[in-house]
Amino acid sequence: MQPIVNYENADLARLKSAAANVVSRLTDHDSRQGVPIAHPMLDGVDAYAHKALAGKAPAVPTTRDANDPEAAAYLAYLTHHKAHAVFSGNKQIEAQMQAQLDDFSFGNPAWQQMFDEYVKYFWAYPGHSGGKLDYRSWRDPEYGGGSYDYGCVSWQLPSDATIALIGDIGTGTDVAAAVLTSALSFKPDAILHVGDVYYSGTEQEFDTYFLGLLNAAFTATGHRPPVYTLPGNHEYFCGAFPYFRCLDEGRLVNHPHQQQQASYFRLTTEDEAWQILGMDTGYHGHYLKVAGDKLDEALGELHVTPRDAYDPQNPPPMVYVRSDEVDWHRHHLSQFSGRTLLFGHHQLYSGRFTVGVAPDYDGDINRPGVNTALWQAFGPYFDKVAAWFWGHEHNLCIFEDNFRPTGWPPNSSEPDNPLKTLAKGRCIGHSAIPVQERETPYAEVNPVPIIPGTQLQMVEQWYNRGFEILKLNGAGQPAHCTYYQVAGADPAPLKIYSEEIR
Repeated sequence: MQPIVNYENADLARLKSAAANVVSRLTDHDSRQGVPIAHPMLDGVDAYAHKALAGKAPAVPTTRDANDPEAAAYLAYLTHHKAHAVFSGNKQIEAQMQAQLDDFSFGNPAWQQMFDEYVKYFWAYPGHSGGKLDYRSWRDPEYGGGSYDYGCVSWQLPSDATIALIGDIGTGTDVAAAVLTSALSFKPDAILHVGDVYYSGTEQEFDTYFLGLLNAAFTATGHRPPVYTLPGNHEYFCGAFPYFRCLDEGRLVNHPHQQQQASYFRLTTEDEAWQILGMDTGYHGHYLKVAGDKLDEALGELHVTPRDAYDPQNPPPMVYVRSDEVDWHRHHLSQFSGRTLLFGHHQLYSGRFTVGVAPDYDGDINRPGVNTALWQAFGPYFDKVAAWFWGHEHNLCIFEDNFRPTGWPPNSSEPDNPLKTLAKGRCIGHSAIPVQERETPYAEVNPVPIIPGTQLQMVEQWYNRGFEILKLNGAGQPAHCTYYQVAGADPAPLKIYSEEIR
């Protein structure tokens, strides 16, 4: 197994997408093997990206061979900065970058192709040209016209539905294929994906590493359930236009009445005992942790003024859901008499990563490991929520039930209490992106404990990937969720843990 190096930085993710697309064409890369991983151009982009995120620039190479790792890193540097000089209209810097690029006699046409691809992906993000991100508000006359029914899928799940849950699977790799094949062996009535198509959700990546992956698995297993997918941060790096095209073309479903309209959705069972609410956290979550100040420093190495070169997003302190969408979810939570399952891409809390902010004063409810913006948006309805599943973190984390941050006020059942306790929070972003032992995914940086004995196992220092099978059992009966892993590319399902969800 090899690592798939991806970036939470939008510019660097687009650069990696551009390089991967060029490498695929140059090498006749077999898309059935997933995103291209090993090539001097990709290695060069990664070497440059690691420097850029640290606010540094690669050293001038002693060789002019574009296949040399040192030279490839510098070529990535020059290509990226030439693009931003073009964006800022700085002809002098653009000429300087081009003059240095021309010194590389081998491989330069490929880097020009990468430049062209990066420019295309950069401008695909509408914020750079004063446009708005694609989003379909239920309040917008063009979409829902103020109807809460907008975003509700008319097709209903069987009362005893079997649902496969996957996260961060859009890589097209043999491991991702094994996870899907294993999940499909349970003959699910639907698949729910909590988002992320790598590296930046381009059309080519959607067509190949998400839709292509799904179709290959459906053909191999002879089972084709409808798929419902949420946008992660990577889908929004290119404005989420390929994501919405994917929904509109109906390629994820078998019948029009199964189709998903928006980046959020509602599914119900035929007996109205359960509803599933999928939320869009990517809209305000795709510019988090971009290390923008460091990238600014790297751009400044060539005297490009960062704010002239691109339109940087000022990240919010925490990922959050749009207020109009929160109102939509709250309506369906308050009006539904059954139980609810929530799905989103970003974490509500994490034991490993910072998803919130540190408290400023005694009694402040903020915690680095807790997204209090999401908690307070949905907290008043947690007594109606049986479980919340999310991804983003490439790990399986079955957190202890009814987790409540230390120092918070006691839980209460008052209807408007935004700090009610969630029964079950589950991170399921472990379907495809490889994670090595040295990455210590289970290190407890924040006091958010997981249930003992539920960690993923390893094969040769690589953590297994996996999926979940959620079984509904009709009105008045608890649902059952079983967590599975697969060892490498072997699709045999290996049970980790099973629980009731009430």
